[in-house]
Amino acid sequence: MNQTIYIIDDDPSVRRVLCKIIEKNHLGKVVGQGEGKINTVKEIQAMKPDLVLVDLLMPSIDGIELVEIMKSIHPSVRILMISQVSSKEMIEKAYTVGVDFYVQKPVNVIEITNIIKNIYRLSGPQAPQAKSKEEYLESILSELGIMGQTGVEDLMMVVMHLHRNKKKLTSYKLQDLYLFIQNAYENMGEDIRMSTVEQRLRRLTQSALINLAHMGIEDFMHPIFEKYSSKLFDFAEVRQEMNRIKGTVHHPGKVSVKKFIDALETFL
Repeated sequence: MNQTIYIIDDDPSVRRVLCKIIEKNHLGKVVGQGEGKINTVKEIQAMKPDLVLVDLLMPSIDGIELVEIMKSIHPSVRILMISQVSSKEMIEKAYTVGVDFYVQKPVNVIEITNIIKNIYRLSGPQAPQAKSKEEYLESILSELGIMGQTGVEDLMMVVMHLHRNKKKLTSYKLQDLYLFIQNAYENMGEDIRMSTVEQRLRRLTQSALINLAHMGIEDFMHPIFEKYSSKLFDFAEVRQEMNRIKGTVHHPGKVSVKKFIDALETFL
């Protein structure tokens, strides 16, 4: 791939890891690195990279502020934000200022690789389709901005379980899936309650709705918004969440975890 990439992180070890991932997986050419200081902005303005990987928390400048500056001087740049922060409010703000994808540290090689490929795929035909059902599901969750969140392993397990047993599970209750996950953890020697699984999946579903709503506010024709908003959710609830974000209503959009899981499975 001939895409150019710029990496911004105040930790040199993180920059080295990201460089190795990009080089080993042929994801593009790293044309520069920075710690988030003012000269970083000048370099990006001069180089105009296709993609910038940027940390959220840096001592010299706030990552959100930096993204806003980058977008003002180079509007077409794609942004992948990588951070230890899991605050829903901060993630929402990141998407609002123009971040394309948000992933949490520690860096996962497969996740970073898939996300960068998806960013390229949305920009053009360069990146190949995912090779397996699991990889394709990962790419969908990455597009929804929830791949790095707690409980994503639970979500992938239930969707793949549903996909593999679709003929036998023509009629099922969510409690059946929660029990399946609880049993899977027990087989791995971990004690996870069904209520914990339920909470994780509901939070993930809500996060996906919030992220899509932000995309719709920024660009109603955003390809990810168009692709998933009316399939994964009741579109009236997507609009409700968009209005909540804009401050015109107080109540958030409602989610159906079962609809979300069922719809994800249909994409496989």
